[in-house]
Amino acid sequence: MVSLAGWIVAACGSDNGSSQPPPPVVTAPGDSEQATYALQIRQDQESLDKGVLIHTKLDSLGPGESADFQVTVTDIGRSPSLLLPSPEVPGPSAGPGYVASSENVPTGAYLGLAVACSNMECTDLSSARQPVLGVGQTAGWSFEVKAGSPGTARIRIVVTAYRTDTSDVLSEAAPIDVTVPVSRSVTYVVSHALHWLFATAMGLGLFSSGAVLTAAGAGVRLLRKRRRSDVERVIHTIPRAGKRERLLFQLAHVGHVPVEKLLSLSLGNVTVGRSSIMLDFGGKAAPVYIDDRRTARMLREYLRSLNISQGPLFPMSQSTARQLWEAYCALARVYVPLASLAAEDHIAAPPP
Repeated sequence: MVSLAGWIVAACGSDNGSSQPPPPVVTAPGDSEQATYALQIRQDQESLDKGVLIHTKLDSLGPGESADFQVTVTDIGRSPSLLLPSPEVPGPSAGPGYVASSENVPTGAYLGLAVACSNMECTDLSSARQPVLGVGQTAGWSFEVKAGSPGTARIRIVVTAYRTDTSDVLSEAAPIDVTVPVSRSVTYVVSHALHWLFATAMGLGLFSSGAVLTAAGAGVRLLRKRRRSDVERVIHTIPRAGKRERLLFQLAHVGHVPVEKLLSLSLGNVTVGRSSIMLDFGGKAAPVYIDDRRTARMLREYLRSLNISQGPLFPMSQSTARQLWEAYCALARVYVPLASLAAEDHIAAPPP
């Protein structure tokens, strides 16, 4: 590397008229390495592809209601427009229940995806950084979201492209904001009415204690009829790596099928469509039909991961299933006996 002073001396000659060449310019140690590093970063930035981000469509949630929030990013090459993908890759489309963002997301690198939530709790269920290194490759992230108070909740999605698996940032996409209305549910209204009865009416002497307790009892019964989130909270506690047991317990809950019966199923006795599932237990037992898009998607993903066509659907003993369920119940801080998981109107009890 030649300094500015060295360039001037070389161009104008020395001031004493000597024809001797100027002395060589010595560069500082590390300058060449830094220049090489900067060049490699610039080349990696120029080689990034465009990407499409698709996320779960959350139309509305009630206060305290939980839901799955899925995000996928797909590499579509260097198309001039997200609306006009390359001929080789027609580009992903958002199916029912999903929304495709119009913002470009950098791909062709290791991607980190983070969410920042307002008036909503967001729990990450997957690895934060995943490789999306070529056209057509897709990575997915899963979150459990829980709505806060009535009003508006927001999820801000930020995608960052890293150089290989280092901490060197190549590009960061513009934040993508998702707005979720949080509506007043019957449960929310009743619970706040009960709070008013005990905290205000009793204190002011507006009602007798018997009247308040009668109203409270009616409210609690209504809440118990509507509360169906305890089993779902346990299932949401299961990490992404435990998709086998998550699917097992989800099928038992949604299909009202005992776990021990599901453990007897073979791969050949399962038929899954876009939003429906048929479980054939053979013999005189009638097939079980489940019409649930989310459960069908979970089953399709699980079957693809097995990469086999014969054998048990869930290679697991009943005792192992019971131990896993009890462990996840402890994590969720609720108690639901495994034997009653498939009950249609089961209400979880507090831990004993």
